[in-house]
Amino acid sequence: MSKSDPKEHTVRVRLSGDDFADLEFVSEQLQIPLSTCLRMHALEALRNRKNDLFREATRRRKHQDMLAQQLEGIEDGD
Repeated sequence: MSKSDPKEHTVRVRLSGDDFADLEFVSEQLQIPLSTCLRMHALEALRNRKNDLFREATRRRKHQDMLAQQLEGIEDGD
């Protein structure tokens, strides 16, 4: 019995019949196992979402910094 990576986790997912059929179709077309197909697409979507959230947080920080500078300018002008 091999030792598993202590950072490795198993996640159980319940899919509707239509979602499973879609997954099965894509995995067959790509000629890869269902689990590989699901993991590949889930991680791709997750990374895209993570990047979107990072960009949004960066944009929000930039706007907050700009507002703070504007408010400092107003206070200095008083």
